[in-house]
Amino acid sequence: MMCAFLTVSVFAADVSMEYFTTRADGNSVAIEWVCTTERAVARFEVERSTDGQTFRSVGVVEPRGAYQVYRFTDSDVLLKGGDTQQKVAGRSYSYRIKVIGTDNTISYSSVSSLVHNVSSVRRTWGMIKEMFK
Repeated sequence: MMCAFLTVSVFAADVSMEYFTTRADGNSVAIEWVCTTERAVARFEVERSTDGQTFRSVGVVEPRGAYQVYRFTDSDVLLKGGDTQQKVAGRSYSYRIKVIGTDNTISYSSVSSLVHNVSSVRRTWGMIKEMFK
């Protein structure tokens, strides 16, 4: 007689965020969050959007357990392409956290938005440096 056993495990991610914030310091954007509940999470993906609709992944953070402070720095967001890598001022950025469960289920945090503004002193100094290149 042959016996077969089938074991099915359901691991849907269970996450509750206490807070989720973003802030720009003129060089990068710091993303920070804390989860009060964190079960069956495979990874967190930090996503960014410039139009508030289309998001793309900018980094991955491994789970460490509930009540841990997660930090991610988006260091290339405030630069525009090209050889000069100039700061982009006045642009709005939106971020969210994509939570991927161990069973590949997906959920999203709320969206946090900010506008990057370069100070007039920094902008003037940048213009002066450009003149002498």
